[in-house]
Amino acid sequence: MATPLESEIDLAGEEVLKMSGEEILEYLEIDRERYGEAKRRWQATWDFDNNLDRWPLIATFPTEKIRRSPIFPPLKDRSDTRRTLWNSINPLIRRHLVDDDSMPVIVLDGFESARIIPLAFGSHFLDAPDEEAQVAPFINDVNEVLDWSHPNMAESDALKEMSEMFSAIQELVGEKGYIHSSCASGGPFTIAQMMRGGGWFEDLYLAKPAAHRLLELVCEAYIQLWNLETEILNYPSDSEGYSREGAFIPRGIQTWECSDIMISNEMCDEFCRPYQERLFERFGGGMRQVGPEDERLLDVLLDTKGTRCICPEVLNDFDVEKVTKAAHERGIAVTWTKGVESREDHYVHTPISSVAEFKDWIEWMRKQTHHAKAGIGLIVYFSDLAVARKSLEAWERM
Repeated sequence: MATPLESEIDLAGEEVLKMSGEEILEYLEIDRERYGEAKRRWQATWDFDNNLDRWPLIATFPTEKIRRSPIFPPLKDRSDTRRTLWNSINPLIRRHLVDDDSMPVIVLDGFESARIIPLAFGSHFLDAPDEEAQVAPFINDVNEVLDWSHPNMAESDALKEMSEMFSAIQELVGEKGYIHSSCASGGPFTIAQMMRGGGWFEDLYLAKPAAHRLLELVCEAYIQLWNLETEILNYPSDSEGYSREGAFIPRGIQTWECSDIMISNEMCDEFCRPYQERLFERFGGGMRQVGPEDERLLDVLLDTKGTRCICPEVLNDFDVEKVTKAAHERGIAVTWTKGVESREDHYVHTPISSVAEFKDWIEWMRKQTHHAKAGIGLIVYFSDLAVARKSLEAWERM
């Protein structure tokens, strides 16, 4: 017999598909007051407001029953629009199940800038068996980009499809205003490498003018795309944003680079930093996702103009005290992720599995950060929904 908690996730995975827009709103019970409080907490964190009552915390937990349900098809299979829409609404359902500081964000998987931009330039989806929609490298000779002109992102088929998806989501779920799209995506360097493939790193030495030209084109496409997306969503492109995990970003976007770890600090300073700064300047700054190997690049990342927050993904591979101190000295907040670690060159999940473990970790974090009142956010992976709920109840009293 299913437990009440399992029944809730079963409902999310198997019954929500049948609901009307009004029914989903009633089920989710969107609490504007709760989201307003979470939003103020994130704002205070970014502003280093020492009157903050506590650090903002986002709880995440396994939702295999939702993801494995046949109603959620592989990301490349969008033949059933309604099912794909509910796949995108999945984060809203998960956030409904816990009372944390996440914001109501929709993530249209497969529609991030890191996929739409290569598609607009001429790439296509790889025919891979996994569910992750990956685009194929297609630039055979990087010097050909010297003759390329800026793309017209408004004519992108993928963007048109995304626009249709958002329109359908609004029709299903209800009024605009409480639902926002994640502004998270891979950065220019990562997108350029996706378009060029393995030859990209040689280009940085043997074809520098062409490499810089490609990065400039990607930057321009990125800016066009986000301006168009905000028109679709009906809010200003220089206003607030939301990370993929649901963190509130007062102004700006969330980006990450997956390939910068493969080059030196000097090369990163030449080929990554200027283009990241161009995006942050346009959108008012933002959050930078930081991978486990990025500690070597810490000074380059923190000295990138416009960086307002960094989000280290792998806690056990970072010196918490050192990174927090370096960031806070520059007025940059840090959102730490707990529950993911790196082993033998791959990520594994080691989530918090008890309230006692959660309490011990919080006390350790407070010591490592010298009991900082603000400038700290948390994203915590829990073993299941029950542990997440009990830990959040304890968090309110700590």
